[in-house]
Amino acid sequence: MVMSVYIIILTLYFHIFVKEKEIEEEEPNIKEIVYSMKGFYKNKNLLVYIIHMLIWRVGFAPLESSFVTQLIRKGFEKEIITTISTLLTPISILMPIIFAKKYRPGNEIDITKYFFILKVLDYITQYALVELYDPTFIFYVCFFISNLYSIIIMNVMFINMGSFTNRIADQSAGGTFVTCLSSCSNLGGTWPSQLSLLIM
Repeated sequence: MVMSVYIIILTLYFHIFVKEKEIEEEEPNIKEIVYSMKGFYKNKNLLVYIIHMLIWRVGFAPLESSFVTQLIRKGFEKEIITTISTLLTPISILMPIIFAKKYRPGNEIDITKYFFILKVLDYITQYALVELYDPTFIFYVCFFISNLYSIIIMNVMFINMGSFTNRIADQSAGGTFVTCLSSCSNLGGTWPSQLSLLIM
């Protein structure tokens, strides 16, 4: 409900107050696009980056996809999970805005390494919560903090990866380049979870 209202307000704001600049330029044909994208499939470093985006979540997928399910099986009320998720929705909306304002491009690799370690700690915390489940107020607070921590980490990593993608994009085919890399990133975020659920 909160997200729906937010999206409606944001859509109306952009529709009424933001004017799009019209840029007159010739649309490239498919041959020109393929030619300008040659660096995309010839660049070995870029191919390594794509493989990284596709597989980096494989090791975490079983826990990531079953964390809430395991807690529900142990008796954690769905209503409490829904309430906590709703309370955290504004934070998940504001976090990218706050981080994007303070973000300085150029050190994406260092940020990724640092936050990857923090993400490993996040998964260890989730595993501990499943194993030490106890329906008390303290546990609910720990679950809330764990979810807040996850939101912060994932938003920072998402913005960091998007910034890096924009920075390395070939200017001659920027939109196509970024779309391809973003698609690889999105695919890498979905297929491991689906596969792990299928196996489990």
